[in-house]
Amino acid sequence: MKNLLLITYYFPPCGGAGVQRWARILKYLPDKGWNITVLTTQNGDYPIIDKSIGKDLSPTITVVRTKTPIFGDFYKRVTKDKQGIPYGTLNSEKNDTFFKKVLYWIRINLIIPDARFIWNKHAYRKAVQLLRNNRYDVVLTTSPPHSTQLIGLKLQKKFKFKWVTDFRDPWADIFYLKLAKQNRLSYFINKQFEKKVIKNADLNLIASENINKDFPQGNKITLTNSFDPADFSKHEKKRSEKFRIKYIGKITEGQDINSIITALNNLPKLHKTIEFTFIGTYQDCPFNCDFPVVIKNYLPHSEAIAEMISADLLVLLINDYPQNKGMLTTKLFEYLGAKVPILCIGPQDGDANAIIQECKAGKCADYGDINILKLYIQNFMTCGQTILCQY
Repeated sequence: MKNLLLITYYFPPCGGAGVQRWARILKYLPDKGWNITVLTTQNGDYPIIDKSIGKDLSPTITVVRTKTPIFGDFYKRVTKDKQGIPYGTLNSEKNDTFFKKVLYWIRINLIIPDARFIWNKHAYRKAVQLLRNNRYDVVLTTSPPHSTQLIGLKLQKKFKFKWVTDFRDPWADIFYLKLAKQNRLSYFINKQFEKKVIKNADLNLIASENINKDFPQGNKITLTNSFDPADFSKHEKKRSEKFRIKYIGKITEGQDINSIITALNNLPKLHKTIEFTFIGTYQDCPFNCDFPVVIKNYLPHSEAIAEMISADLLVLLINDYPQNKGMLTTKLFEYLGAKVPILCIGPQDGDANAIIQECKAGKCADYGDINILKLYIQNFMTCGQTILCQY
């Protein structure tokens, strides 16, 4: 048996996309001869709580949780924002309070690499204890938050082990920092951290080919996200007379949902049969729509899977920002697992579109291309599940 120490900020019962990659992988590692210890947070600043994720993990996995300072309560008090700490955007709005704008500026330009670094000293202290008392063949650090990678870098100076990093997203070039226009000095510091970590790690796992290419030199391989077939075998497709379009998850900065709404509003008479469902995105519909819209709150992962399977078309939005070609969300792979046609808005030469085309799973339109979106939607409605139609 081999021993793995996984260090991760996000772990069940934390919900959201960031936790799912390693919850899936860990499920199968014990049968492959791995003893696993997970070092993680105790009640961290999580985007959501979802107790359905990770419930099928092996009871042989040891989970060690440490004290976790959080910003959530302080942020709510200062900004008067009931939604809590933002995920997926760092851009302030005109009507935001002065303190909220100041906090955003500080986070973007002065807190490097990210606000979760306050967990590092607690995680490092516990990791030292674990490494002194146990032998680990591999220590793996996964991010975001990228501050977690600095824990591995510091541990490597003190102990001898094989260090593997896992990057689900870019570091200095992550979309919300690019869209928020981080200052040059902060960007440079992040790039130096990025370079040092990748150079010193024994192996770097990167979530997409284009992110891999953009990262500095080092021992790197691409390991994309995935879906677990077992999650989908529990559900059957529910039929409906309506053509059900669904978007699952948050809509973050740079995602072009407005083009799809405009295209749907401008469809011919066919649009009367359409129903658009947003799950975990809005509390109230922010659009003027000429078709029925259903708003649902965040659903446990299993229920979200059932919603995907019962859709007729699933919407995927790639954030519009420089260096977005490598953006490969967990959502894309779960959409593939649902075996439902995918309508993507994103770069034509991006990794997401390449996978969609390779799997013959749908179509990708450019940002703002209303006419192409209308054509694709009409063809999806005509072809139904036969997604090998010629467009």
